[in-house]
Amino acid sequence: RMLMALFKNKPYIEFTPAPSYQTRYSTQKSEDKAEVASSLVNEQLRKNNISAKFYDYLTSLLTFPKGILGVGWRYEEDYIKKKVQVPEIVQTPNGFQYTGDYVSQVQESRETIWDDNEIVNIDYFDFWPDPKGSNLDDCRGVFQREFVTKEELLQRLNFLDELNEGQIYLQSVKELEEIKGASNLERGRERRLSAIGVSDNFPEIFKNSNNRSLNKNEEFEILHYWEDNRHAMLLNRQKCIYDGPSPYWRHRKKPFVVASYDRLPNEFYGMSAVQIISDLQEEENTIHNQRTDNVN
Repeated sequence: RMLMALFKNKPYIEFTPAPSYQTRYSTQKSEDKAEVASSLVNEQLRKNNISAKFYDYLTSLLTFPKGILGVGWRYEEDYIKKKVQVPEIVQTPNGFQYTGDYVSQVQESRETIWDDNEIVNIDYFDFWPDPKGSNLDDCRGVFQREFVTKEELLQRLNFLDELNEGQIYLQSVKELEEIKGASNLERGRERRLSAIGVSDNFPEIFKNSNNRSLNKNEEFEILHYWEDNRHAMLLNRQKCIYDGPSPYWRHRKKPFVVASYDRLPNEFYGMSAVQIISDLQEEENTIHNQRTDNVN
């Protein structure tokens, strides 16, 4: 119900022009601007698959003391194959000659596949706020953990290097080979699975037999440290590879949205729906077991 109330109909978000002394003379122009803004925001939400992302976010609210949503910017490049029309050239006794026709040819080029806002769900066990903070704005700093491949890591560093605002402490790719891999570092979901006796600690099948040689699919752990005006990255808990100002300098906020199902005053973590009804559920289970024992 909560999800459908927000994202059942399109456009998801509509803008209404704020009344002012200027809009009285240009009402149609203001409405056109509002329609363009609504179309832009809804296109960004559609690209991010907002229905699925928000469903997971609401599930986190119901299950955990806090739901965390990351709202940032993503820049990614990749090699794309596509067909292009090229002039048809044939070989003749006199050399190569253009026939006047065009033929399709598959070419591979590196292109930007994402350069827009990004919304991600962050695992409850992969986010650590300031213990003294009562909300996100009061936190002096927060940590966020994620796992990325070598190519993803290099793309992030190249993007930060182009901004030319902070200091990158990773001088060459060879330094990555000297840093121990993240295969022995626990993920958030592994902690939950181990609590119920399910092991997710499988061998790293994407790692080369030669530990000194990196495979493109081998993962690294990055601990992002965020302040309102600072961003730092710690690689595999061994080396700080970046430290500089936050790229979100305009609003000077940490790029996260956090909420609890039921807030608690002056506390960062609230109560989940599961926690609220846990006592009633245990009582129901006990009564059910007693009735089953009585029947037996």
